[in-house]
Amino acid sequence: MTGVVSATGNITGGNVRTGGVVSATGNITGGNILGGANVNATTHTGTTVSVTANVTGGNILTAGQVSATGNITTANSFVGNLTGTTVSVTGNVTAGNVVATSVIVNGQPTTYGYVNGAYLLAQNTTDQSVGLNGVVNFQTTNASNGSIITKTSNSQVTLAAGNTYKLEAIVRRLTSSSTWGAFRWYDVTNAAYVGIEGFSEVVTGSAAIGSTNVATVYVTPSVNTTYELRQTTVNTISVSANYATIEITQVNPAIAVQATATGTVATNYIATTRTGTNQTFTSAGDVILNTTDQSVGSSVTYNTSTGVYTLVAGTTYELSFTPSWTFSGSSNDAYVQYDWVDASTNTALEW
Repeated sequence: MTGVVSATGNITGGNVRTGGVVSATGNITGGNILGGANVNATTHTGTTVSVTANVTGGNILTAGQVSATGNITTANSFVGNLTGTTVSVTGNVTAGNVVATSVIVNGQPTTYGYVNGAYLLAQNTTDQSVGLNGVVNFQTTNASNGSIITKTSNSQVTLAAGNTYKLEAIVRRLTSSSTWGAFRWYDVTNAAYVGIEGFSEVVTGSAAIGSTNVATVYVTPSVNTTYELRQTTVNTISVSANYATIEITQVNPAIAVQATATGTVATNYIATTRTGTNQTFTSAGDVILNTTDQSVGSSVTYNTSTGVYTLVAGTTYELSFTPSWTFSGSSNDAYVQYDWVDASTNTALEW
């Protein structure tokens, strides 16, 4: 049948084919309804509904497919799978899947995936001598992400307002004109020292060598603010090339969530330590921290017998190690060098 199909009662049959309009004040029940324009009815029960325009009505009950190049609009509920361009409901979408390139919740775009905040890792490449309040240089950028952390020079970093950041500086090897060395973050914009000062005692040897000096601060600047690392003792300190880094990490990356949603963004982490007996080294070897203090999530696992951490692929991780060493029976310079390595290849990782 072609043209217009119109009934004040029910339309019942196997196939209704029309290039015009199918309209009924009752029910349309049958196998297939194939229309070129509109299908208007109170209730449709059948297998396949296919139109190139709009499907308008009360209920569409089908175990097959509803296909339209226009819009499917309902003030009630839709149950099943819906794939298409525009979905508009004032009721609920229950069960099944909604397949779309983007989902808007309360006017905010949402997505699924990893929450990657901004970060910067920079390293020094030359020896540098610094006196009291001297500024340490970090010539090479090893890794970075985002645009809110800007390395404006070898010594200064500017952080965009309205975010929270962790600033950590590690001086792994230094020499001092005395018996100690210290470093601290300095807020250039507000002319003030901030955070926890890093401090190192030097070791007696052929040179006054100190190591593992860590300075840390958390900041939430209200305006774009510039920071730098300074030496804070009256001594003359030489920072050894390739042994100092700064790492700045945004700790509050923004995510879009529904206003009524509850919960937290879980971070996977593990904290390990050495307990009981000390571990003794007479040559190179793997550090084994035999106790897991804390562990959250499944992305990071650790073998307390071998000292090997296993990280799930596709995620960015921070690896940090703070040792406490003692020395005995050595007539040479007392120092220790340690690196994170890939356990499968024994290749040192960059820091």
